Amino acid sequence: MTRARPRSEPRSGNGPMPMPMPNGQDTEEESPDGLRIPPHSIEAESAVLGALLLNAATAWPIVQSTPLQADHFSRHEHKIIFGAIARLQHLRKAADTVTVIAELQQQDKLHEVGGMDYLNQLAQYVPSANNTEAYARIVVDRARQRELIGILDGATQAAFRSDPFALRDAGELACSLFEKLRDGTAGLQMEWAHELGEDIEVEDELIEGLLACGALSVLYGESNSGKSYAAIDIAAHVASGRPWMGRAVQCGLVVYLAAEAPRSVRRRMQAWVRRHGSDGMHRLAIVKSPINFYDSEADAAAVVAEIEQAERKLGVKCVLVVGDTLARLSAGANENLGQDMGVVLKHIDAIRQASGTHFLLVHHCGKDAARGMRGWSGLRAACDTEMEVTSNDATGERVIEATKQRDLDSKGLRIGFRLDPMTLAQRPSGKPITACTVEAIDAPAKKNGHKTMSESAGAVAEFLRARRVGIRKSEVVIHFKGRYDHSTVYRALAQLEKAGAAHCAAGMVAISSEVE
Repeated sequence: MTRARPRSEPRSGNGPMPMPMPNGQDTEEESPDGLRIPPHSIEAESAVLGALLLNAATAWPIVQSTPLQADHFSRHEHKIIFGAIARLQHLRKAADTVTVIAELQQQDKLHEVGGMDYLNQLAQYVPSANNTEAYARIVVDRARQRELIGILDGATQAAFRSDPFALRDAGELACSLFEKLRDGTAGLQMEWAHELGEDIEVEDELIEGLLACGALSVLYGESNSGKSYAAIDIAAHVASGRPWMGRAVQCGLVVYLAAEAPRSVRRRMQAWVRRHGSDGMHRLAIVKSPINFYDSEADAAAVVAEIEQAERKLGVKCVLVVGDTLARLSAGANENLGQDMGVVLKHIDAIRQASGTHFLLVHHCGKDAARGMRGWSGLRAACDTEMEVTSNDATGERVIEATKQRDLDSKGLRIGFRLDPMTLAQRPSGKPITACTVEAIDAPAKKNGHKTMSESAGAVAEFLRARRVGIRKSEVVIHFKGRYDHSTVYRALAQLEKAGAAHCAAGMVAISSEVE
């Protein structure tokens, strides 16, 4: 069966008949003699919409990988239809012929796009679903061509006017064209070094001297180190507009993605409110639904939609999104693979760019705490601020240390805190339900300027201490065979040497006399 197709060019031979356009119009537009029709492709537009109406779950992520927006469509009807599909996707609702018709009816725009018949015809017109991305890019390219033609035409008209300001107008429009080209409409975004000027761009700060507005940060640490408590404390202070650890904050809407333990986050937030009061806490929202930034773009789009809705409701801008934890936000991804984590970061960046908000990720450290946070090293390169949370179980002292800063000058900053428990309620058994809040303390001095020793390094140090005399590294590996693999032992030895706890030379290792 041959499917009808919409046309924008004359039909030749015995090809399929053109699909009628809304209100009985055809896509064929007769141009006056000597005038050209602005570039467009009704075929590509119809193919994109048809693919979305047939299988939005598959086609929408493909379309979203391109710059395609509703305004890129040449026909008014197609703009409306694409806008309805986009809205359903942002709300995480199914988008097919039936639901799009219902959405358009709700907007009282169904007749404006040609009614049910036209939508059904679009759904039947999909030359090849495999080429959806190519069709979307054709639509974008035609829109850019029309935009550039409009700029050039305006410049020409301004130059022809017998007006003292004609040349100025032409120049301004020509500059507008140049900006379009430079900003990526028809090329890469570039800036010439000699045009930078003397003014220095100063980033706004979410938390004075620690976190920049709109940036990406990672707060990581071992299990039970207090990293989630610290993240909750940061979120609550920003939402309520109270200084955090003596540092000014930019107050605004905060969205906490409690992907790992929503009940625990809720309980800890209740403890914070009991301790500090509820003033300003209407600006903090806890998302309890599962979120996955690896599986598809849908959850990132849903987060953006919820942020926009909350901003309209409260009349304040979202300044912070907390993702707790990265492991749960990237379920199914291999944390060690750049191709997997790159997808996750792409969706996080999309939220930051769409909402202009800072994104704080809560993450774990690896088995060897001395090697930093777990997984792909590119995450550290991608973030603007990295903060490590460490704890001392004997004293209860905990420290947040800025271990990386891209633009701010606070690398090495240490902020001390402890957890202050409180009883929230009683279980039926009579046992208390407790949670903690963060209490600021002076940060303890950093020992030897090095990170906390890993468990494997501690075991190796204990073994060397018992021997007192030097031993070959290979013999240390043999001793721990079955408990640690050889790479873990060598990393432990390297950590001990870096910390000054052991001396290594010519394949031999011995415990430092200072440690003994």
